[in-house]
Amino acid sequence: QELSGDPVGLHIDFWAPVYTVDWVYDADELRYLRDQAGYEHVTSSGEQIKADNIAVVITDIEIIDYVGRRDVQTTGEGEGYVLQDGKVINATWKKPSVSERLRFYDSSDEEIKMNAGVTWIEVVPGEDSIEFIEVE
Repeated sequence: QELSGDPVGLHIDFWAPVYTVDWVYDADELRYLRDQAGYEHVTSSGEQIKADNIAVVITDIEIIDYVGRRDVQTTGEGEGYVLQDGKVINATWKKPSVSERLRFYDSSDEEIKMNAGVTWIEVVPGEDSIEFIEVE
């Protein structure tokens, strides 16, 4: 998807409107603010959820029963993105085994250094589940 400039946010369609997520970059706070189903997604104390890094893992997700439980591939490697400072970085995620930490690499295969603070990882089944949005 072509973007004309920064800053950039992220829209994720999680199968039903109630689970639709938007991460909007707040240039004043230098953080991303999370909305779900069109409303601020808040903690039990009423504060909106905020993050300094948003990582997107694109992986195989299979529905395994009638209740809708899912089998999610969490080891191996695949395509993804990292959002930092209002920008999108094309990334590859790698997690060689269940005992190793999930890491993200840029197009030069250098590990992406996450900003200090909160990193939120969103796991999606495909590129068609996400859309990058320009924040005005």
